Amino acid sequence: MKRVSVDIGGTFTDCFVAWNERYVEGKALTTHHNLALGFNESLADACKQLNVEATTLLSQVDSVRYATTLGTNALIERLNARDRASVCW
Repeated sequence: MKRVSVDIGGTFTDCFVAWNERYVEGKALTTHHNLALGFNESLADACKQLNVEATTLLSQVDSVRYATTLGTNALIERLNARDRASVCW
């Protein structure tokens, strides 16, 4: 089994990779201005632990799962886009 799961939270972006019989966790700061940056940084952290290039890993995985709590957090905190931007930066 080869799977990647990424969760983008308010502070950290967490990546969990199942790579055959190995399981590793990558972590990076969430990059609110461009969520892809934090996604890629957390993936790179996991790849480093596995000693596998990200391009190799992504070409061989069975699935990539992505989730974020940013929208849910904004609703719970009742922040609009302008308020959210001032909190994030």
